[in-house]
Amino acid sequence: MAIKQGNTDASAIYLGSSEVTKVYAGATEIYSAAPASLISLADIQFYFPFDGTAVDESGNGNTLLQTSTSFSTGKFGQALFVDANGNNDVILNSKVWGIANEFSVAAWVNASAFGSNRQIITADASFQGERVWQFRSLSNGRINFIRFDSGGAARQCTTTTQMNTGTWYHVAGTFSTTNGMKVYINGVESATESNLNPNANPSTPVAIGNGTSSSVGGPFDGSIDEAILYSRELTPTEISTLAAGTAPLIS
Repeated sequence: MAIKQGNTDASAIYLGSSEVTKVYAGATEIYSAAPASLISLADIQFYFPFDGTAVDESGNGNTLLQTSTSFSTGKFGQALFVDANGNNDVILNSKVWGIANEFSVAAWVNASAFGSNRQIITADASFQGERVWQFRSLSNGRINFIRFDSGGAARQCTTTTQMNTGTWYHVAGTFSTTNGMKVYINGVESATESNLNPNANPSTPVAIGNGTSSSVGGPFDGSIDEAILYSRELTPTEISTLAAGTAPLIS
């Protein structure tokens, strides 16, 4: 799928500068802001819009370990709804690869309640010794991003910005061996961590809305929309464009 601006040809969808149309899974959605840049489909490991189905729309064929899901009103269309008991979370049957040196993770979230270490998108199979990262909310409404480097050390940073329940927020975490870790809320950088060691075990199962084991924290309590993993570090401009209310930028 391509999302571009301009006129038309057979290989892409071209749009005017005043609006962006996102087409996937047979549905069309209108967004009020045009993207400032494009992100190559090759950069995307998975993309779950959760519009009534838990299907990976990246084209990479990531499948699920379970199919029991529930949906709520999303930021765009519908969203995955996960309750405090961990019902309806999504665990990928496949593993993510090639993110030792850089990656980005992002989603729209709307919490019903906050609790300790509530997982949003996590690749941490601690029971198997396969640990890459946790991207989670804390009991005070802040986002905590923790990753495990090649030396086995846990590197983490926590936002100064606090979220409220019942409100949609765009949250994103990035890492590279050039710039370290960064966390953004609504497109604004809110936390950093400077260690540049590459990630450990970059071939780990991923869970959305929960951890892959109870030892890594509890399930998110609320709705998650537009969950996406990129195999590179997104720029601050790309993050702010995502948070501005446009669809994930796919070329």
